[in-house]
Amino acid sequence: MSIKFEFIIAASPPRFRFPGKLCLYNSPEYIKLWHEFENFTFLIVNPERDKIAGQINFQIKEYTAISLSTAPFGSLYISDEVDFETVSKFMDFVEFHLKTQGIREIIIKHYPGIYHPQLHEKVAAMLALNGYKASTIDLNHVIQISNNSFDRIIHPMEKRNLIKSKKTGIIFTDHPNTEAEMVFNGIESFRRARKIPVNIDLKSIMRLVDKFPDNYSFFSASIENDMVAATICVEVKDSVLYNFLPAHNSAYNTFSPLVFLLEQIYNYASVKAMEYIDLGVSSINNDPQKGLIRFKERLGSISFSKLTFLKEI
Repeated sequence: MSIKFEFIIAASPPRFRFPGKLCLYNSPEYIKLWHEFENFTFLIVNPERDKIAGQINFQIKEYTAISLSTAPFGSLYISDEVDFETVSKFMDFVEFHLKTQGIREIIIKHYPGIYHPQLHEKVAAMLALNGYKASTIDLNHVIQISNNSFDRIIHPMEKRNLIKSKKTGIIFTDHPNTEAEMVFNGIESFRRARKIPVNIDLKSIMRLVDKFPDNYSFFSASIENDMVAATICVEVKDSVLYNFLPAHNSAYNTFSPLVFLLEQIYNYASVKAMEYIDLGVSSINNDPQKGLIRFKERLGSISFSKLTFLKEI
């Protein structure tokens, strides 16, 4: 007998949750945090089992519904019991409601394969078959954590750079959250000097740290008490650490401090029994950065597609 699913709009986090653990960005707590955005959560519910079988969250910007605007991705989650016909009817339900709210365009930022390997391709295909076009295709690089030490997975060129940086007496620091502002200011100054966008402000960082103190980590590398590289890492899922905002002082290019910093992050993630370090997309404003792609590949990373879907309604 087929399951009679119900589709609902949740104004607040429901009393039941999606089976399994959602990524940080799609948790009800994360969605509620951005109170300046109107948001909608749409659910596929199995009433017989009193559980969620699918969900998608949207944040509204003028006439556009984005899943998600404040995060690298959002997209649709479904359980194994949900078939294509149900997804098709569900997306019709979603689109009908959004259209009544004056929404003209839907953008869905899909998650890379490492976050949900069994769902990634299935959901992407279902969205495409429901009229969503892949408006952007990015390369998302990740480092798989293994029993090998970091210096054994990287290119010989980067290994030489790693040795060179260690000869300077470079020091790694795992900062407490109370030093978040100091680390962020360093990252911001490094990036602005190199004309690299900073796509989040300090206020938003502090809001995230206050709400999710155990998910955010602040790391730096210093030479003779001078911070030369820094990053913010996010535990998006138990198995994935996202290297969110790396930056370095270009005056120390010859020492490649980011390679040293990433080795320490690799060791940190390994101790926590994580599986991947997400290095993020290798593009700026959807423009592929070939030098950045080469650098990430020399770090022993592998690449996944990261799709953004678009549909006008």
